[in-house]
Amino acid sequence: HYIEQVLEVCIIFIMVLEEDVAAWAQADEDDDMNEDFYVYGKEALDRVCRCAHKVDAFPKVLDTLKPAITQLFQTGEWKKVVAGLAAMSQVAEFVDDEATVEQMISGIRVQLSASHARVRYAAWGAVAQFAEDHSAVIASDTWAAQMMPEFLKGLDDDVDRVARRCMEAFQHYGESVERDDLEPFLQQLMEKVGARMQAGPLFQQKAITFVAVLAGQVEDGMVPYYGPLMQVLRRVIEGALHKVEERTLLGKCFECISVLAKAVGRECFRADAEHILQAMIRATQAPNLPLNDPVKEYMMSASERICTTMKEDFVPFVPHILPGVLEKLQLSPKVYDENTKDDFADGGEVNLTLTHENGKVKVLIMYSSEIQDMKAALECVHNFVEELGKAYGPFVAKTAQALLPVFEFSMAEEIRDLSFETWGQLCGCARHDGQVQVVSDLVLEFLKRLLPNMTEDEGDLQALKTRADGITTCLKNAGPNILSKEQVQHLCQVAMQLIGASMKRRAE
Repeated sequence: HYIEQVLEVCIIFIMVLEEDVAAWAQADEDDDMNEDFYVYGKEALDRVCRCAHKVDAFPKVLDTLKPAITQLFQTGEWKKVVAGLAAMSQVAEFVDDEATVEQMISGIRVQLSASHARVRYAAWGAVAQFAEDHSAVIASDTWAAQMMPEFLKGLDDDVDRVARRCMEAFQHYGESVERDDLEPFLQQLMEKVGARMQAGPLFQQKAITFVAVLAGQVEDGMVPYYGPLMQVLRRVIEGALHKVEERTLLGKCFECISVLAKAVGRECFRADAEHILQAMIRATQAPNLPLNDPVKEYMMSASERICTTMKEDFVPFVPHILPGVLEKLQLSPKVYDENTKDDFADGGEVNLTLTHENGKVKVLIMYSSEIQDMKAALECVHNFVEELGKAYGPFVAKTAQALLPVFEFSMAEEIRDLSFETWGQLCGCARHDGQVQVVSDLVLEFLKRLLPNMTEDEGDLQALKTRADGITTCLKNAGPNILSKEQVQHLCQVAMQLIGASMKRRAE
């Protein structure tokens, strides 16, 4: 009976909740109200389920939990119902039987209309979790027809904290719902979200992301709402532009506008494009911004979308936006030792890798968020070059210089792969722009940096494949008549050497 006893303890911990519901309703979403036991109980339940799943024992855990959750719901006591909803949220990712998933969703949906605010709040949290773990089920035509009216009611919840939780849940749910299933509810959703957007910064952030999700799904279906919505968003930008405490709101605003622009198209967005891009540039040029400034993060993805929408009309803004993007490519891992260990003491998620240098093993460490920043920056540059074509020609040299350090990046092979692909795009861009000498310089620099590594480091096969693919991309984009006869011969020799080494490995 060990599992039963452990699960019972988890549930008891989850039920240790603050009695003062009015104080909870007024508290910020990040305020845990000293409900540490609630958090510990959920974490313990997740750990038990995760371990059981690894050894194919989760079905036994679920068989034990099912009657326990049913009993919690049947009591009608708010703490027990919240515990039941929390338990379902924690186990959702491990449930693979569709009938069971649907049964759980049915139970959650009933609680969205519960009389107690904390029950409704927990139910919306469960909706968000199931939207992440079982989007194919909960966002299907059948379930969307049942869930969308619930969102309309949730937006009108008289407890603001619950209404915001409903909006958060839609961020996860809405992006999986088909356009045809959303459109019948679009007008009502926009009316209610529009009203919430006027209700202060907390609601504005949620509402802006809500609208961005809608725009991403219904695309040109947003055209009738574009004008009034853009007026509101422009007012939000002007109000937040010089407020340090509103940087996240400002970033979300730019993100939402970029999604809207992509949804409604170039002609519809054209009249607002210059004003919005100028605001983005002003926002990123504010003094003393930290490296992790949220506006910079949102700006990169927003710039991609606006570039895709505006095409060559985006070119005049590239000189102002590109430096902030290329800045992210200067991030690099540090050697982990006594001198640097305190730099990683704040608890952030890190990536580690081992390298060999002069017969010694070195540990390289880098924040996962920094790796994501590098990837986002590469994707942004990749998008600029792809969308602007030869119009990106004036920025090729500066971009190439910024890319060079990434060639040696060993923390994530996908980063290096994307940098090689982007370099190949730069070759194609320079060729179409008539910069023959620049194309030649790019190809020779690329080969100079990659070819020696391919013959010296045959042990890392994934890295070898990335380099080979990179050279292929570079040469294809550069076009003919770039390499001399001797250079072609050298390339062929290296290729034959690598093929021979591959055949030898297979034989062994």
